[in-house]
Amino acid sequence: MHAVVLRYFDEVARRGSIRKAAQSLNVASSAVNRQILKLEEELGTRLFERLADGVRLTRAGEILIRHTRNTLYEFERTRSDIEHMRDLKTGHVSIAALESLLLEFLPDAVSEFAIDHPGITFAVNEAPPEAIVEAVATGEVDVGISFLPDSLPLAHVVAEIPAPLKLIVSPQHPLATRRFVRLQECAGYPLALIYGSRIVTDSLREELAATTEPQMTRVETNALDMVKRVVAANVCLGFLTEIGVRRELEEGTLMAIPLVDSRLSELRMGIIVPSEKRLAFAARIFVEHLTSCMNRLST
Repeated sequence: MHAVVLRYFDEVARRGSIRKAAQSLNVASSAVNRQILKLEEELGTRLFERLADGVRLTRAGEILIRHTRNTLYEFERTRSDIEHMRDLKTGHVSIAALESLLLEFLPDAVSEFAIDHPGITFAVNEAPPEAIVEAVATGEVDVGISFLPDSLPLAHVVAEIPAPLKLIVSPQHPLATRRFVRLQECAGYPLALIYGSRIVTDSLREELAATTEPQMTRVETNALDMVKRVVAANVCLGFLTEIGVRRELEEGTLMAIPLVDSRLSELRMGIIVPSEKRLAFAARIFVEHLTSCMNRLST
């Protein structure tokens, strides 16, 4: 259906009168009436009851008006996006992300995006998972990239990928030759843990506490690089995603071993946006680009 016809239909429904709708649209009443009659003929049913003082939607009209308003909303949004895309020169995107994503993934994604959109600026902050979710839910930031909790009442997941926690060790460590390990086998070695995350660290502590072996946390820090360095020095074991140690894995200074029989191997990471806030065009375009970048991670 043509957008003009739908606008006429919507305006008549809002005004309850063909004459008032015509005045609002600044067209002749006969033109509006002709389009309504044509629409009724096309659908094979009456859309309005003609009353002495105006018109009222029929049951069929009530069904069509919901479709009409959704269609007009999406049409206007699409037209606005096209206009913005044509003239997109400025804009700002605020992001909260895990520290591991600030090493390579996010800098690469922003750099790629900036080639086509040099006028877009970014504010990027590192935060633990719970703080990222809260910042997105409250609208403090446009986009968050984090481990995903069980529920997100005020945020929407745009894209997600598996992000299992793995045992990270030095190539010289006794467990380095293993194809996979159980947490039970790790508990006897000194650990390096990143604190401050209920989703990751607290879950890890709970599972380690359930093992029969005594455990010792030799290093506890909020700095990813600290964990990587003490693990590479064969002083501790670490538990991280491969995203945070990609370069070290390629260089052979660290090794990643899958965990079995652990909930930590089922973690997922995702891009989240506020569910109660419509993002500005620049942010929406960047989220589309970011989704493409994240999908490449999983291939």
